[in-house]
Amino acid sequence: MKVTFLGHSSFLINFSDKTVLIDPFFSNAQSGTIKFKAQSGTAKFKRLLPCSMKLADLKEVTLILITHKHFDHFNKKEVEKIASRFNAIVVAHSDVLQDLELSNALKHPVTAGEEFVLRGIKITVLSAHHPQDFYPVSYLLEFNKQKVFHAGDTSLMDTFSKLQKEKIDMALLPIGGTFTMDVIDAVRATKVIKPKYVIPMHYNTFKEITVDPRDFEDKIKDSILNTKTIILKPGGKIEIK
Repeated sequence: MKVTFLGHSSFLINFSDKTVLIDPFFSNAQSGTIKFKAQSGTAKFKRLLPCSMKLADLKEVTLILITHKHFDHFNKKEVEKIASRFNAIVVAHSDVLQDLELSNALKHPVTAGEEFVLRGIKITVLSAHHPQDFYPVSYLLEFNKQKVFHAGDTSLMDTFSKLQKEKIDMALLPIGGTFTMDVIDAVRATKVIKPKYVIPMHYNTFKEITVDPRDFEDKIKDSILNTKTIILKPGGKIEIK
């Protein structure tokens, strides 16, 4: 299993000959807007760190997983291009999929609690707490007994305790605060989940989520956990055997 961090919450997960792209955010536009559905109003954000890869540089994509609809996790045109180019199936809630101009064969609608195998990869859809969007989710992926948990945008949840029994190899957790867990809550989540490795994400892309990931790493080291923190810069990779 190879994990490549593209930046923000975007990852490429390679399981043998299968490639999963999660929350693609290739656009380097200098601004974006999040619309609040739980309350009135909008927030604008300026991107500080570009994606480490150009969309055209993708070699292969088997599945595209979208955690929710915000601009920094879902770009309609980019997802359509990737899915059409590689015949990749897009996995997301129907609220996301309804915006895509793709054949139904390339759309797989999901809700929290579902578990299924798609193109040889076992996917468990879990809930996420992110009231700024309509239906946020997180994903647990498994292939050849290797497991990766992508938390999406979420605050700390009691349901994380159920993940401990899964014996997760890699957890991808947001640490930036502002609509997600901050460093402290991400450490708490790690203590509950107890993965072998944890990669912090969703930080330093915007000034509103500026944190030092070494603070997260130090707090994990100071705990009694056996979890190893992997801090990846955009473009960084780690291979787990």
